Amino acid sequence: TLMASAVSTATIFPNIALAQEGDAGIEQIIVTARKSQETLQDIPLSVAAFDRTLIERYDISDLSDIAQRTPNFSFSNNLGVSGGVPVIRGIGTPRSGGSSSVGIFIDGVDTSNSAGINIQSFDIERIEVVRGPQSTLFGRGVLAGAINYIARRPNFNDAEREASAEIAEYGQYRAEVRASVPLNQDLAFSIAAQLRGFDGYYNDAATGE
Repeated sequence: TLMASAVSTATIFPNIALAQEGDAGIEQIIVTARKSQETLQDIPLSVAAFDRTLIERYDISDLSDIAQRTPNFSFSNNLGVSGGVPVIRGIGTPRSGGSSSVGIFIDGVDTSNSAGINIQSFDIERIEVVRGPQSTLFGRGVLAGAINYIARRPNFNDAEREASAEIAEYGQYRAEVRASVPLNQDLAFSIAAQLRGFDGYYNDAATGE
């Protein structure tokens, strides 16, 4: 059983909407891969972006789900939570310290922890997969590319409460709750928690578990 929780506060004004309608009526996704807000159509990088609408629509929960919908990116978690290696454009050999040549970031901060490399996409506003060397943007060692998780921000206008749950075969379950409370027009607070578990597909021949 895994327990994950997140608490975030903000003292900034509400962010610009992530999805905007362009002149031709085509939805535009705003990305921050180059540390500034740009449309996915205009950024001169190879970027795959998933906003909250796409995360929910495709039920994206981890790197395996992201890899299924991202060209030139693969990930296998067959060796357990800490055993997977993300591969972008054929490069994914672990570098010294156990980290991959694909950087994993949360709000632009390197996780630097191979044991937590398969981050759950819970309470995430957007996921950006940047393909190609990005050492000038994310730091040294990001030889193949970078995956940046942008955390969901509190709502500055209205209080929010959300809860969801699911169960499936093989003892799999997931329960999530989130609350967001605006304190004033410049300050808001949010808290989120997730409880999940999975018994696995196979029985241990020695113990029967």
